[in-house]
Amino acid sequence: MQKWRPWETANEVEWGLAVERESVIRPLAEEERLTNGRLQEAMLRLGLSRSVLYKLVQRYRDRPQTSSLLPWKRGRDLTAGMEESESIPIKKEILVVEDAYRNALVGVGPNPVLLGKTTDRAFRQFVEDMLQLLSRRLNPNWRKGPAQFCRQDFVHIVIVLILNAAPCSDRTVRRKRYRSGLVLWTTLLSIIPQYEASDIECASLRWPLALRRRFFTALYQRRRERWPFSPFSTSNELQKPIERMKIASVYDLSVRMPVFQRS
Repeated sequence: MQKWRPWETANEVEWGLAVERESVIRPLAEEERLTNGRLQEAMLRLGLSRSVLYKLVQRYRDRPQTSSLLPWKRGRDLTAGMEESESIPIKKEILVVEDAYRNALVGVGPNPVLLGKTTDRAFRQFVEDMLQLLSRRLNPNWRKGPAQFCRQDFVHIVIVLILNAAPCSDRTVRRKRYRSGLVLWTTLLSIIPQYEASDIECASLRWPLALRRRFFTALYQRRRERWPFSPFSTSNELQKPIERMKIASVYDLSVRMPVFQRS
């Protein structure tokens, strides 16, 4: 039997959350079939995982009232029926990137809100190229001792790069992302050896256009700054161990993100 939280128990913040949810979930509840694009857009706006979104849609269909979308409070008597992920603050953009990768594995392209118009193959190519590159370069001698970076770190970096290239109508935000993108990508270029330069440049031609632009803009910037030397790492630079703090400070690796799963 479905339990409902009385509206009288909600404070102003919780009621505001329910109202925001209703504005997004009501149109979904009225549809017979939910498309992938509509689901991703709703997940992005509300910051919810797919499973929690489905649960809220069904809850609203069963009882189409604002109070049906109130968050359950933690407690011995109120935890029943509450999704674990609903109670944990999750960055909404991370969920969208994760979902886009899972969809790409089965041939579905990402929502244009993420990277503009692109294909599932291009999106998947970028993610897998980056994961392989980061694994090779950040933990080159993992067999000789404990690794400085873990797979979650690699995923974190990939997600940051993707979100930095996301389209935005706000000119101020676009400029800020452009400047931060230069820092993100030039830092990444600093760990790529010269002998991998042609491979990564060729691979980038198969990436989504927004990410390809970020890569080549940073490459041009670093080439100007290091002229007449290579924008990639030289053999002498590669002999120095990569400092985790340098990468962590740029990509904020103190924050842990979910690991891409092939499901």
